[in-house]
Amino acid sequence: MLGVITRMAQIWSELLDWTKHQNQMDGVVSSTTDHHRAPTLLQRQVYFVRVCSFTFQFHSIHQIQACLDYYDRKIQPSSRVDIGAADHWECERWFERLPLFLREESKRQRVLKALRDALKKFERETRP
Repeated sequence: MLGVITRMAQIWSELLDWTKHQNQMDGVVSSTTDHHRAPTLLQRQVYFVRVCSFTFQFHSIHQIQACLDYYDRKIQPSSRVDIGAADHWECERWFERLPLFLREESKRQRVLKALRDALKKFERETRP
């Protein structure tokens, strides 16, 4: 009898280092403005969720919530945008850079569970 091996999602955070942590979710609320004012004084966390062989990177709790909202929708609305004469890469949104295999139903469910777990964990850690 062959069993299915499912791996638990890995959830962790690191101190922000702009040389290796790029904000891939431009346009989604994050608190980077305070860090730019005093990057050596203000310690910020970057949050990571590794699930289905893909590592999500978030710069705020709001970004985790936005990603959770995206994967919570079983059917995504059209992503077509009128961009005029601009090339597609000039206005590519964060969710268009995510791998499509994560939207397969079994993987989508695992991603949802991992993101919910991460949200609970990081919200609990950031409470005063």
